[in-house]
Amino acid sequence: MPQQEYIEPVKITTEEVHLTIVGEPYVRYTHRGYAPVVNVKVNEKEKKVLFISSASLAAGLQPLVEKQNGKFDGIQIKVRKESNDRFAKYLVTPVTDE
Repeated sequence: MPQQEYIEPVKITTEEVHLTIVGEPYVRYTHRGYAPVVNVKVNEKEKKVLFISSASLAAGLQPLVEKQNGKFDGIQIKVRKESNDRFAKYLVTPVTDE
């Protein structure tokens, strides 16, 4: 089986970042086992990967995925962490074409 290209993870901080999901979720092997990820474009440019196992991130994504009949591809969000705490919740805001 060919080795999958390594894509750097996006680092989410308290600074809001615009992400566009490109494709559907898949798993990546990490030192803690397998983790669900999606490929994203950061600020409509840089290709990164977003880990989506966090409950707060998943809760913010789920209504958007449901609106797209279960598909992640093309979803645009602005996301940031609530605080600098390592375990702070993610705050997800949908980006609309208004």
